[in-house]
Amino acid sequence: MRRAPSLLLFIRLLLGSVFVVSGFQKLWAPAANFTAVIEKFEILRGVPAAALAQTLPWAEFVAGVFLILGLRTRGALVVLWAMNTVFVGILISALWRKLPLEQCGCFGEAITLSLPQTLALDLILWGLFLVYFLAANRVTVPSLDAVIEPHA
Repeated sequence: MRRAPSLLLFIRLLLGSVFVVSGFQKLWAPAANFTAVIEKFEILRGVPAAALAQTLPWAEFVAGVFLILGLRTRGALVVLWAMNTVFVGILISALWRKLPLEQCGCFGEAITLSLPQTLALDLILWGLFLVYFLAANRVTVPSLDAVIEPHA
């Protein structure tokens, strides 16, 4: 059990880093690029797709930074785990419908993963979120939350 805080800290940092990189890569590129990616999944089009392309990268980036810092950790985890769950559903839907997508666009143009590779990654991340949620209630993990509210 002595290694549990370190392992959970590593998981938290890994999860946060994935979403910081993902959000940053999409923020760095023109929003029109991500809008086009969203529309290729044939779930949203037009203004809703454009609005999502403008907001999702910021949500990923900010929640990822909060998770890395351990600031409002529970809220950041909930936001990112919910997004991850939606991403899993969208990927399964795209694969089920056999959409002709070569990649997901999850990391902008920096990292290219096929849909099955992305689904595997997202399922691994989903499992890490689950492990963190289940274990973090029993183990104290170093965070800014613990410094700001030491008895919470």
